[in-house]
Amino acid sequence: MFPQKYLTLYVPTQRYHIQNNFQSVADTRLQITSFVEDVNRTRHPYLDDHTWPYREISQECRKSLANLRLVSRSFCRSASRPFFRHFQATIEGQCPDSRPLERLLNLSNSAYAVYVRRLEVGVDCSGDSNHEALSTCVEDVAATLPACLARFTNLNVLQFHGSLSCCSRGTAGLFRDTVITALRYVPLSNLTDLDVTFPIAYDFGLFLGSKATVVRIPIENVLRRLRHLGLFLSEYTTRHGQRYWPTAVSAENAALPNNTHAIHLCRSTDILNLDNMNLHNSLHLKSLYLKGVSISSHVLISLIEQCKDTITSIELRRVELNSDTWQQVLLRMSRLSNLLDFVIDSSGYSRDGASSHLRPGRLPPPDYPEDIETYNFLDIYALGNVQRRVNTNRLIAGLPRVSDFDYRHIQRETLETVMEEMNITS
Repeated sequence: MFPQKYLTLYVPTQRYHIQNNFQSVADTRLQITSFVEDVNRTRHPYLDDHTWPYREISQECRKSLANLRLVSRSFCRSASRPFFRHFQATIEGQCPDSRPLERLLNLSNSAYAVYVRRLEVGVDCSGDSNHEALSTCVEDVAATLPACLARFTNLNVLQFHGSLSCCSRGTAGLFRDTVITALRYVPLSNLTDLDVTFPIAYDFGLFLGSKATVVRIPIENVLRRLRHLGLFLSEYTTRHGQRYWPTAVSAENAALPNNTHAIHLCRSTDILNLDNMNLHNSLHLKSLYLKGVSISSHVLISLIEQCKDTITSIELRRVELNSDTWQQVLLRMSRLSNLLDFVIDSSGYSRDGASSHLRPGRLPPPDYPEDIETYNFLDIYALGNVQRRVNTNRLIAGLPRVSDFDYRHIQRETLETVMEEMNITS
C-alpha cells in the first residue's frame, strides 16, 4: 500500500520512523496519532498510569494533536479522541469571562462529547478578583453544568476545584450547590474517579448528608462505583495547622470548625484527627493519600494491613502520629510486596499526642523540608527500608527505579543492622 518501507513522522524537534507493517491506512493513522500523543505526554518520572487515569497531556502535545486534526477528515477523527479526552473549564477571578463555559457548552453539544473521559470544572478567585463578574459566571455555571454533564456519557473522571477564599459566601455557596445538584440529579453511570474541593468541611455535610427522593440520586450510589474519591478543603477554620506563613481566619469559617465536620474527609487545610474515624474492616485500597491529618500508629498500621495485598501507592504529606513511632509504621510498610510508589513529606508527630516528645521544637527551613520531622533517628533508617522495598518491587514489575536523589535514605544501613549494632531491642 505504501511504496516506502518507513514512514517518517516529525514531532516538534524530534523525528520518528514507523515501520510499514500495517494492513490498512487506518492502522497507520492510529499509530501516528499514538506517537504524537505518547511523545509529548506529561509523565511523572516514577508515578505511572495506574495512579491516575487519563493523565493530563502537555500543551505541546495538545498543539500537535490540534495540527494533526487539520491534516484531513480521517486524521481529525483519530486525533479528536485524545484531544478531547481531558477538558478543563476554569473561571479566572481576575478576568472572569464566559469563554471556558462557552467551550464546555459547545463541546457537550458536539459529536466529540463521547470522547470526554476527564472533566475539570473550577473557579480561581484571588484577592483582586472582579467579584460581580465572577458571581455572574458562577450563576451561568449553575444553570448549564447539569445539562452539559448529562451529554458526557463516557465520563470517568470528574474534578470540581477552586480557590474561593476571596469570593462572597453567597458565590462560594452557589458553586457548592451547583456541584451537589449535578451529582444528585445527573446519572453518571461510568464515573469512577471524583475529586471535590469545597472551602470548609461544613459544606461536605450538605453534600454527603443529602437525603434521597424519588428523583434524587442517593449519594451512596455515586460513591459505591468509585475507585478514587478525593475530598479537599481550601480554607482554614483555625490557626492550628498553619506552619510558615499563617493567614487570618474569617469569623464565618471559625464558627464552623473543620474538625467538627471532618469525618468523611481525606485531606484538609487544618490538622484533622482520624483516630475516631470508622474505617470499614474490609478495605482493599490500591492507593492511599493522606495530607494534614493526625493518626495513631495502630490505626494507620491497621489500615495498611487491610490493604496489604492490593495497595500499590502511598503518599503521606504532613501526617502527624499521635502515638508510638514512624519506625513501627514504616517497618510494616517495608514488607508490602506490591508497593510501587511511596512519598512521605513534612510528616512527624502531633504536639498533643503520646509521642509529642519526639516532635522537634523548630520547623525545618521552608526551602529544605524534611521527610520526617523527628527526634527518633531510627525513623530515618526505617524509611530507608521502605525505599529499598519500593525499588525492589519496581524492578520485579519492570518499572524504572526511583533515583537515589529522590530516595536519599536508600544508601543507609538497614534498620535491623543499626539496631543490632547498637544493641537496641524492637
